[in-house]
Order: sequence, then structure tokens, then C-alpha cells
Amino acid sequence: MYKLGLVVAVQSLTCPVNEAFASAVLVLLVHSWARFSCHRPFLSSDADEYAAHTPGAPLLTAFEPLLLQYGVDLTLTGHQHAYERVHPNKNGTQIEYPDSAGVYHNPSAPVHLLVGAAGAMQEEHWVKPSPAWSAVRIADAFPNLLESYGFGTVSIANATHLSFTFTPVEGNTTDSFSIIKD
Repeated sequence: MYKLGLVVAVQSLTCPVNEAFASAVLVLLVHSWARFSCHRPFLSSDADEYAAHTPGAPLLTAFEPLLLQYGVDLTLTGHQHAYERVHPNKNGTQIEYPDSAGVYHNPSAPVHLLVGAAGAMQEEHWVKPSPAWSAVRIADAFPNLLESYGFGTVSIANATHLSFTFTPVEGNTTDSFSIIKD
């Protein structure tokens, strides 16, 4: 059995970040796979709150050094009522792309996932053009809501292989990727 790691809830962008607490929690992540969750996304190209979820924004600035220091593999967030996968990057500078099979090999930064597509259906809008760090964006399937309303599944095969799929309620997987640590 493989543990995903400890989940820390950070509900408010305006709450003070207790770095000592976050460091103490993240140092406990000695499992094969480290995951970090909070309500608001670190990075998102949703147009309505873009300034709060871009490189240099307070939440990313506060937590990214800790995510990198403790080797977090995957962040899972919500807040925006959409789905977005963000390539591993450091402050918006993309450092990793998946190969043609959708595999990130030994990424040195986490893959960021915004999985808020199971909440109330809202009309989300994306910035255009898509930032280089944004891999996949799914929302606004009006009038065919079943294409963007969905859920994500994390599968851990072993200590070196993790996979993720996003599946709309219609049942067809619309995004998938894997992380392999050699």
C-alpha cells in the first residue's frame, strides 16, 4: 500500500500563512507520493480571478518554496468550477512537459490540478491565449453541461507510478497523465 501524504486545508487567500506549521506538516511527507491540497488554486487561467492565481500571487509565493523543498508531486485544488492541469513549473516558468504518452518523468516541481468541476455549474471563462504553463482547461460546455461537469481519479500503481484521469459525467475521459519517478 502506498500513502498519498498528508492533506493540509488552506481555505482563504487572505489568511496568514504559518510557514513554521506548513514546514512541520510537509516534513512529514516522507511517503512515496506527496500530495498537497488547499481550496484555492496556486495557478489557474480562469479569467475572473486570474490575478489571484498567477505567478507572483500571494498563495503561490507563500507555498511554492515549501512544495519544492519537500518534493510535493501533486497539488489538488478547487474553488473555480472547472478543470485545469498545470505543467510542473517554478513561479510560472514551465520546467517540465509530458512525453507523447502523457508521462511526466521525474518532475522537479508538482503537477497542479484544479478539480472544481463537481461543484455548482457556473459559467467560467479562460484567459486567452492560454498561458504556457496551462496544459488542459475544461469548462463552459454550454449547453452540453455533461462534457465539463466531472471528477478526477488518482491511481497509484506503486512507489514509482502515479496516474490521474479527469472524467466528465458523460463517461469519456478528457484528460489523463502519469508521473513516473525513476
